Amino acid sequence: MHPGDEVLQYNGYTVDRDGLWKMNYYFNQLAPRPGSQLRLRNLNGAEREVKVDAKVRKERVMLNLADSEGLDLWQIIREGENSDHLLRQRYIELGDVMIWKMPEFDMTDDAVDNMFGFARKHESLILDLRATRAD
Repeated sequence: MHPGDEVLQYNGYTVDRDGLWKMNYYFNQLAPRPGSQLRLRNLNGAEREVKVDAKVRKERVMLNLADSEGLDLWQIIREGENSDHLLRQRYIELGDVMIWKMPEFDMTDDAVDNMFGFARKHESLILDLRATRAD
Protein backbone atom coordinates (compact mmCIF):
# COMPACT_ATOMS: atom_id res chain seq x y z
CA MET A 1 0.00 0.00 0.00
CA HIS A 2 1.07 3.55 -0.67
CA PRO A 3 -0.03 6.91 0.73
CA GLY A 4 -3.16 8.07 -1.11
CA ASP A 5 -4.34 4.58 -2.10
CA GLU A 6 -8.10 4.15 -1.92
CA VAL A 7 -9.41 0.83 -0.60
CA LEU A 8 -12.19 -0.31 -2.94
CA GLN A 9 -12.74 -3.85 -1.66
CA TYR A 10 -11.81 -5.78 1.46
CA ASN A 11 -11.95 -9.58 1.11
CA GLY A 12 -14.36 -9.20 -1.80
CA TYR A 13 -16.71 -6.72 -0.10
CA THR A 14 -17.12 -3.13 -1.22
CA VAL A 15 -15.82 -0.69 1.38
CA ASP A 16 -17.97 2.27 2.41
CA ARG A 17 -18.23 4.32 5.59
CA ASP A 18 -21.58 2.89 6.66
CA GLY A 19 -20.50 -0.77 6.53
CA LEU A 20 -16.89 -0.45 7.61
CA TRP A 21 -17.60 -1.09 11.29
CA LYS A 22 -19.50 -4.29 10.42
CA MET A 23 -16.64 -5.52 8.25
CA ASN A 24 -14.12 -4.68 10.96
CA TYR A 25 -16.20 -6.53 13.57
CA TYR A 26 -16.73 -9.57 11.35
CA PHE A 27 -13.19 -9.97 10.02
CA ASN A 28 -11.33 -8.97 13.20
CA GLN A 29 -13.57 -10.35 15.95
CA LEU A 30 -15.96 -13.01 14.68
CA ALA A 31 -13.99 -14.63 11.87
CA PRO A 32 -10.35 -13.51 11.89
CA ARG A 33 -8.27 -14.67 8.95
CA PRO A 34 -4.53 -15.11 8.48
CA GLY A 35 -4.60 -12.57 5.66
CA SER A 36 -6.80 -10.19 3.69
CA GLN A 37 -7.27 -9.42 0.01
CA LEU A 38 -7.51 -5.70 -0.83
CA ARG A 39 -8.49 -4.04 -4.08
CA LEU A 40 -6.81 -0.63 -4.25
CA ARG A 41 -6.89 2.40 -6.54
CA ASN A 42 -3.86 4.69 -6.63
CA LEU A 43 -3.85 8.45 -7.27
CA ASN A 44 -3.50 7.89 -11.04
CA GLY A 45 -6.67 5.75 -11.11
CA ALA A 46 -4.90 2.41 -11.66
CA GLU A 47 -6.41 -0.49 -9.70
CA ARG A 48 -4.53 -3.44 -8.26
CA GLU A 49 -5.07 -6.28 -5.80
CA VAL A 50 -2.84 -6.78 -2.79
CA LYS A 51 -2.71 -9.63 -0.27
CA VAL A 52 -1.92 -8.50 3.27
CA ASP A 53 -0.86 -11.01 5.93
CA ALA A 54 -2.28 -10.55 9.41
CA LYS A 55 -0.16 -10.38 12.53
CA VAL A 56 -1.42 -13.30 14.63
CA ARG A 57 -1.02 -13.29 18.43
CA LYS A 58 -1.75 -16.26 20.61
CA GLU A 59 -4.03 -15.16 23.41
CA ARG A 60 -4.82 -16.84 26.68
CA VAL A 61 -7.19 -19.77 26.30
CA MET A 62 -10.56 -19.31 27.97
CA LEU A 63 -12.52 -22.23 29.41
CA ASN A 64 -16.11 -22.75 28.37
CA LEU A 65 -17.90 -23.98 31.49
CA ALA A 66 -21.09 -24.63 29.53
CA ASP A 67 -19.28 -27.23 27.40
CA SER A 68 -18.73 -30.32 29.54
CA GLU A 69 -16.08 -31.71 27.16
CA GLY A 70 -13.90 -28.59 27.53
CA LEU A 71 -14.31 -28.39 31.29
CA ASP A 72 -11.06 -28.47 33.22
CA LEU A 73 -12.20 -27.99 36.79
CA TRP A 74 -8.74 -28.56 38.22
CA GLN A 75 -7.31 -25.75 36.10
CA ILE A 76 -10.00 -23.40 37.41
CA ILE A 77 -9.23 -24.45 40.98
CA ARG A 78 -5.46 -23.95 40.45
CA GLU A 79 -6.00 -20.48 38.97
CA GLY A 80 -8.16 -19.52 41.95
CA GLU A 81 -5.59 -20.82 44.40
CA ASN A 82 -2.79 -18.96 42.59
CA SER A 83 -4.82 -15.76 42.71
CA ASP A 84 -5.57 -16.21 46.42
CA HIS A 85 -1.88 -16.87 47.12
CA LEU A 86 -0.75 -13.69 45.31
CA LEU A 87 -3.41 -11.53 46.99
CA ARG A 88 -2.87 -12.76 50.55
CA GLN A 89 -1.89 -10.45 53.40
CA ARG A 90 1.72 -11.04 54.44
CA TYR A 91 4.38 -9.41 56.56
CA ILE A 92 8.03 -9.62 57.46
CA GLU A 93 9.75 -8.47 60.63
CA LEU A 94 13.19 -6.84 60.37
CA GLY A 95 14.31 -5.90 63.86
CA ASP A 96 12.07 -3.05 65.06
CA VAL A 97 10.45 -2.69 61.62
CA MET A 98 7.48 -4.59 60.29
CA ILE A 99 6.70 -4.52 56.54
CA TRP A 100 3.09 -5.37 55.79
CA LYS A 101 2.15 -6.25 52.20
CA MET A 102 -1.56 -5.49 51.74
CA PRO A 103 -2.49 -6.01 48.05
CA GLU A 104 -6.25 -5.78 48.69
CA PHE A 105 -8.57 -4.26 51.30
CA ASP A 106 -10.70 -7.35 51.91
CA MET A 107 -9.78 -8.27 55.46
CA THR A 108 -12.21 -9.03 58.27
CA ASP A 109 -12.10 -6.88 61.38
CA ASP A 110 -10.52 -9.76 63.32
CA ALA A 111 -7.78 -10.18 60.70
CA VAL A 112 -6.99 -6.43 60.82
CA ASP A 113 -6.84 -6.55 64.62
CA ASN A 114 -4.54 -9.57 64.43
CA MET A 115 -2.14 -7.82 62.02
CA PHE A 116 -2.07 -4.67 64.12
CA GLY A 117 -1.32 -6.87 67.14
CA PHE A 118 1.90 -7.87 65.38
CA ALA A 119 2.57 -4.28 64.26
CA ARG A 120 2.32 -2.91 67.84
CA LYS A 121 5.40 -4.94 68.79
CA HIS A 122 7.55 -2.82 66.42
CA GLU A 123 8.69 0.79 66.44
CA SER A 124 7.99 1.25 62.72
CA LEU A 125 5.44 -0.08 60.25
CA ILE A 126 5.87 0.07 56.49
CA LEU A 127 2.55 -0.52 54.75
CA ASP A 128 2.98 -1.70 51.14
CA LEU A 129 -0.30 -1.01 49.29
CA ARG A 130 0.93 -1.74 45.78
CA ALA A 131 -1.38 -3.99 43.82
CA THR A 132 -0.25 -7.49 43.00
CA ARG A 133 -1.19 -8.85 39.57
CA ALA A 134 -3.22 -12.04 39.87
CA ASP A 135 -3.38 -12.86 36.15
